[in-house]
Amino acid sequence: MRMNDSLAFSLVALLSYWSLLRPHSVVAAEASGPTLNVWSAPAAQKVFREDNLPANGEVQIRLDAAANETEAAQVVLRVQGSDLVLTNATLATFAGVGGAVPDLRAQLMKVEYVYLPDLNRAWPDPLPPLKCPLTLRDGLTQPIWLSVGVPASMPAGNYQSTLRLDFTDGVSRTIPVRLRVRGFKLPERPSMRTAIGNEAWDFVLQQHGVKPGTPQAAELRRNYYRFFLERRLSLYQLPCDLFDPEAAQWLNDPRLTSFVIPYSDDDEVLRRTIEHLKKNNWLDKGFFYIWDEPVEPADFGAIRRRALRIQAIEPGARINVPFNRNPWEKSGQSTYERMDGLVNLWCPMSTALDEQAQAARAARGDDSWWYVCCAPKHPKANLMVHWAGAAHRVLFWQQKQRGINGFLYWSTVYWDPKFTRDPWTNIRTYEFHGGAYGDGSLVYPGDRVGINGPVTSIRLELLRDGMDDFEYLTLFEKLRGSEPMKALIARATTDLNTYTTDPALLDALRREMAGVLEGDSSGGR
Repeated sequence: MRMNDSLAFSLVALLSYWSLLRPHSVVAAEASGPTLNVWSAPAAQKVFREDNLPANGEVQIRLDAAANETEAAQVVLRVQGSDLVLTNATLATFAGVGGAVPDLRAQLMKVEYVYLPDLNRAWPDPLPPLKCPLTLRDGLTQPIWLSVGVPASMPAGNYQSTLRLDFTDGVSRTIPVRLRVRGFKLPERPSMRTAIGNEAWDFVLQQHGVKPGTPQAAELRRNYYRFFLERRLSLYQLPCDLFDPEAAQWLNDPRLTSFVIPYSDDDEVLRRTIEHLKKNNWLDKGFFYIWDEPVEPADFGAIRRRALRIQAIEPGARINVPFNRNPWEKSGQSTYERMDGLVNLWCPMSTALDEQAQAARAARGDDSWWYVCCAPKHPKANLMVHWAGAAHRVLFWQQKQRGINGFLYWSTVYWDPKFTRDPWTNIRTYEFHGGAYGDGSLVYPGDRVGINGPVTSIRLELLRDGMDDFEYLTLFEKLRGSEPMKALIARATTDLNTYTTDPALLDALRREMAGVLEGDSSGGR
């Protein structure tokens, strides 16, 4: 199911008013100057440098969001004939029936590109803040990313704004921005639990040129942690020690759904950690990550020893061992059976999932998660740079389809200098399958653009959109039931290899759910 959902629009500098009345026409700026084409595209459409003006569409941004949700779209610019400089970009304050709404969190970002050698093509991914003046190069398409965060208290209704783009020689374009806020809100505490790796911290410090153990390093770590928490993603490690008084502000945040509890072979250390977490009602958010992807018989022996030690101190502690093989290839025995009684947070790679075994364990009260990393390979959904944008979102539709409530991803900042000196120019951050571009790296070091923290990526923003899709599906299931929810998902994906890459279809299904949720007398709240 594929469909080009780009919206086309071009304007004439000398006839700007007339071009606004004729939004589908393509006209040059001036006879002696460059031709400027402007159109819009959904966030989940990856726009390439060589892309030209689509055949149809309109130059306006239409956003549709619940309260407590962030939505985005792209304005795409292409000049031909000579370079053109964007001197200023201004988004007007949104206004509705009741007047101006100044507290919407709106951002303009520049879509940057990274070259992928195996594919011999530059792919869009980094999203640094838009800074003007910006030179638009002749014959190279340049998207601008508009992101709008809707507060939880935002009243339902229709809101309008305009994006004004000013260029050299007095040329300007005004693009309507329309926002529909739905009559329900997404929960403060996510329905889907997450665990996102941030253990490769030395790589972050190296990229930012910051020395370990300094106040600057501590501030940088907090900035990274806060950045992900604002996207309702929970990192493995807090930006401070669990026993530090600062830990309370992070662990008590409702957006935080998980953290990794440090394991120790010392029973007293283990007992002290567990008692501290229980006393503060934090144990349920934490989990022990006692092994990763067991392969050898000795791995399972170590898993048993560690799990039994934890269970002797706290039988209810959550224990996780992500695995990518099922059955266990050394014996043909089911990995689920091999770890039964030791693990209660089940987290297979998407391709190792046994839906029946996973559902049986969820029914008895165990946690049901899954993960992706440098695998699975295409066509299965994943988070690599060279996947279709919709694949990053549909991964979470597939997760909901299988009744899985947690998502783990091994790293966000794996910038090992063995593989990349600078992720802005080389995003092959892990050598696997010849081109796992972006594996273990969902952000970019912000020091390159004057930010003391991370710069987001298209993949991360679409991951967040997928999490929001998961919330819509969860609310829809509560209202209509499991079977109607699964029937709706089946219109987007039927199995791990078969799913839509059309953002328009995913957005249409979301709008359909939103209409149902607005009809609920409780407002979806």
